[in-house]
Amino acid sequence: MRANSKTRTCSSAHLRWRAPECLTRRPTFASDVYSLAMCMIEASAGEPPFAFLDDDDVRETLKSGVVPEKPQEMSDQVWELVVSMTHADPSKRVELTLVIDTLKTLATEDLGDGGVTRCIVCTALVLDYSRSVETSWDFKTNRPRAVGRRHTSHLPSVVVELDATSSIVDLVAVLRSGSIDEQESAVLLLLQACICDHTRQQMQQENGLSALEDLVKTGRTHLLQVCALGCLCWSCELDSTPPDAEFEALQETIGAPTESECASLAQMLRNNDHDTLRTVMYCACAAGANGRRQLFNAGVVPPLVTLLGSGNEALTIWTMDALGSLACDGEARSAIVAEGAIPVLVELLKNGSETQRGFAACVLGQLSADSAFNSATVVESGAIPFLVGLLRAQATIPKNFAVFALDGIAAVRDEYGVAIARNGGIPRLIRLLRTGTSRQKKLAACVLGWLANQDENRLEIARRGAIADLVTLLRSGTQNQRESAAFALSFLAMDRASGAEMTNSGAIAPLVALLRDGTQEQKEHAVCTLGSLADSHQDHCRKIVDARGIGPLLSFLRTRNMEQKGLAAQTLGCIATSSEEHRREIISGEVIELLVDLIRCGSQEERDKGMFALCYVTNHGRADTRALASKTIISRRTSRNISSSPPLGGLRVLMSARK
Repeated sequence: MRANSKTRTCSSAHLRWRAPECLTRRPTFASDVYSLAMCMIEASAGEPPFAFLDDDDVRETLKSGVVPEKPQEMSDQVWELVVSMTHADPSKRVELTLVIDTLKTLATEDLGDGGVTRCIVCTALVLDYSRSVETSWDFKTNRPRAVGRRHTSHLPSVVVELDATSSIVDLVAVLRSGSIDEQESAVLLLLQACICDHTRQQMQQENGLSALEDLVKTGRTHLLQVCALGCLCWSCELDSTPPDAEFEALQETIGAPTESECASLAQMLRNNDHDTLRTVMYCACAAGANGRRQLFNAGVVPPLVTLLGSGNEALTIWTMDALGSLACDGEARSAIVAEGAIPVLVELLKNGSETQRGFAACVLGQLSADSAFNSATVVESGAIPFLVGLLRAQATIPKNFAVFALDGIAAVRDEYGVAIARNGGIPRLIRLLRTGTSRQKKLAACVLGWLANQDENRLEIARRGAIADLVTLLRSGTQNQRESAAFALSFLAMDRASGAEMTNSGAIAPLVALLRDGTQEQKEHAVCTLGSLADSHQDHCRKIVDARGIGPLLSFLRTRNMEQKGLAAQTLGCIATSSEEHRREIISGEVIELLVDLIRCGSQEERDKGMFALCYVTNHGRADTRALASKTIISRRTSRNISSSPPLGGLRVLMSARK
């Protein structure tokens, strides 16, 4: 049982194993049959039924009559039995006595020569005559499986070579002391394990990360180094451990593959020999490290796209991983599309396993990034409903990559954001914002920001209570989360009611902090948000001043590009209208010079913002007239042929619009 299950209340402690009818009435023998089937699924999959759904979602799933998918480790005979045990109508379920007889028969039939047996539920090899199993990983099927656990001390020790039945503990041990061949086998098996939440977390608990870090630094082959880094990449991406900065530092220690190595990889991919899976995994990790350009030049894209249709689940998954890493390069992205990858990926998104759907979402997201044509192709193929549906997946990978893809698509056109909302995306994104992993929260905030550029979406996001969650992320999230939260709030702040809710939720102080000390992107989003807040109500202006926001805005006006200076100028102009005291705090000879420079050098929109600020900072020209005259604003405006009207006349429209 997972650790977080210990916090469940008594009323929901056994919810995942209950029959649907037990939600409304007492259990019967038929209910026990259903619960036994759930236990069989758990024994095979290595985790509880519906492990990654919360209790509310489990209840809804049970009501709809849905059962967990067939674990790939479970034999067809056992699955047929499970199906008969989980019929939605209790009266149509198989009798318990028949279940027991069937299990006995299967166990007897499965006995092998020499005392070798297999688990009757998940078919894992058991080497000690025991029927009890523990979780490991099946390299071929890309899913967790069971491994025999020795219970009798009198049996002789059995030495087994590394394979799909090797435990996580053994694999980590081999990383530390095995031969080169053993280490390569172990790291590839661990790489497979990393895309399953249960086995990846088990690897972390067994101190596997430190062994992998050592291998990145001192591995004796390039494959060892990049595949160890690949394992760490999954742990960083999905669990934020190691932190991004530490992972990037490790990444810098690995050299790119040589030209001959890349040519050899490309040739092996074209030959499609018996080591194709190993080759594809090596290619994926090398591209993810720092070899995507070299691999692309070697010609790996065409054979990889061909392998998408191999029909082998594990091979398809790691092929998509390789293509996703390569697609970070613009030329490779174009080549992948030209080879016809998008229709195959969309088909996998719609009809593949949950893990395949997640990886397909990843590649489609990479291909859609900054490409109107690719995004349109993906959207027109009907991908959006399936991407939104993946936001409720059980495992981490499908949710991560679905929200990643939606972020790339929503950034291209507002109408795609409308389609995401119409397919139920907003409540699911808000749920990720509240309960997702660190990266899911960051990406969910980004997508909500893009969606908030539409009035209808903006109102729904606010109505569902997301503003308080975004402010919480702004105040206490990671650097990336703060940037995404500020981005989303900059769009939501365009609505007056939402702006008031932000202010009441305490958004202004952390926004000013970002404006003062944040990254360039954080500062840009913060000044946009503060500008909208200042423009909507004078009370917001006062709170910006109380948070010591004038100083950072003046610094922005001094040091940023012309567009950002225009935003700072507009915000200062709004603050100047809130009180004479605030106006005097802003006004200085330097401010006037900076505003005049903006009027002289900026675009039409930036000049308007500069004139707007100058108007209010100088009290409509009635104050500081000597300073204004010294800057010869009239001559500057005339020389630009902006207008023959008086220097402040051009802002009348802007000022009337604010009244």
